[in-house]
Amino acid sequence: MEKEVKSIEEISRDDIDQKYKWKLINLYKSKDMWKSEKKQLESKIDKISTFKGTLNQSGKRLFEALDYYSNLEKEFLRLYAYASMLSDQDTRESEPMGLKQEMTHFQTRLKSVSAFYEPEILTIPEKKLEEYFKNIPELEIYRMYLSDILRRKKHTLNQSEERLIAQAGLMSGTAHEIFNILSNADLPYPEVQLSDGKTVRVDPTNYALYRESKNRDDRKKIFEVFFETLQKFHRTFGTQLYGELKKNLFYKNVRKYDSSLQASLDQNNIPVEVFHKLVENVNKNLNTLHRYLRLRSKMLGIKDLKFYDAYPSLTKAVDLTYSYDQAKELIQNSLFILGKEYNKMIRRSFEEGWIDVFPNAGKRSGAYMDGIAYDVHPYILLNYKSKYNDVSTLTHELGHALHSYFSNKNQAYVNSHYPIFLAEVASTVNEALLMDYMLKNIKSKDFIIRLKWVK
Repeated sequence: MEKEVKSIEEISRDDIDQKYKWKLINLYKSKDMWKSEKKQLESKIDKISTFKGTLNQSGKRLFEALDYYSNLEKEFLRLYAYASMLSDQDTRESEPMGLKQEMTHFQTRLKSVSAFYEPEILTIPEKKLEEYFKNIPELEIYRMYLSDILRRKKHTLNQSEERLIAQAGLMSGTAHEIFNILSNADLPYPEVQLSDGKTVRVDPTNYALYRESKNRDDRKKIFEVFFETLQKFHRTFGTQLYGELKKNLFYKNVRKYDSSLQASLDQNNIPVEVFHKLVENVNKNLNTLHRYLRLRSKMLGIKDLKFYDAYPSLTKAVDLTYSYDQAKELIQNSLFILGKEYNKMIRRSFEEGWIDVFPNAGKRSGAYMDGIAYDVHPYILLNYKSKYNDVSTLTHELGHALHSYFSNKNQAYVNSHYPIFLAEVASTVNEALLMDYMLKNIKSKDFIIRLKWVK
């Protein structure tokens, strides 16, 4: 039988129609323009030091310092977004990776030079700070930013210590960067032949696709090959994880938190008790999950339910395959309830190059939304494989994108960011609206059961 390869390694980015790629030219027309803008930004960074020792002199001086840094950071994030997404298109390419690394160095320098900001702000008595707000109305847009600095006062160090912590940022992302390159560019995922004669490469995309196979031997083979491949590199993955743990421990210690968990959650002002209560409630309701697994075992006719049996449908074969054009139509129909302006922006996201749709060789796996380019528009990375989960992922990321778009449109840059604890509200609402629309417009009982199981 002729070999059929279902591998993204066979898909060159050049072979994908431009209409399915994001338009990074909306950020910068070319790499040369990016380099020129980066050079200009670098020339502005030294001025930050002229504010040192003056932030507590007057409200006007404080506003000038905050505004200058805010504009620099905004420009930096736009440069970083371009370099990062250019690299994610093909993680094997060294030049885009180099541009991204340049921005990591720049970020460390920016944080290091401005490390005096928070310690100096904390020397301003709160009563005096209120006078600044009263006398300088423009300063009001920085109220939340300044309030957050005051909230984290006991975890903020002196100027020289903050500068050292900023310098440590150059190393803190190493574990994640190594993982990204290994898993997306260098890991030698093998090929296997399935029961129908097809030969597939067991990379993360095909792992997610074929673990739903009705054929138990096929999904068992997919699981075994995929995890055996990861197991061969368990020392490397383990070392990366250890590097991440050491990084978290370092920040926990130097900022004087009780735990790494507290250090992580405090960035978004979330009490540790919220996390523990979530785990507690999950554990209290595990009996429902166990009952579901027993029912799944019975419906599949399997006595020894395995991990790879968690994914196939419990109903007869139901087609949950959707082209990208069908996905767009379903999403627009399901989000109609959110109003004209929201749906107008959904259409713009499809038409104006916000989304990078299909997988290609070397492309970063998974999906994400990047909304840090404040003056442009959000971007979405997908690895669309025409399944319902891909449709749901698209509407999920669009939830993030529209959240970022409207936040950027209606807020000053300094107030436009939102914590991860809030971010998932917009995305899961979109998923729920898609599910609601599908259930209202599908009559087949098997289809409904299958759809509910998928999510």
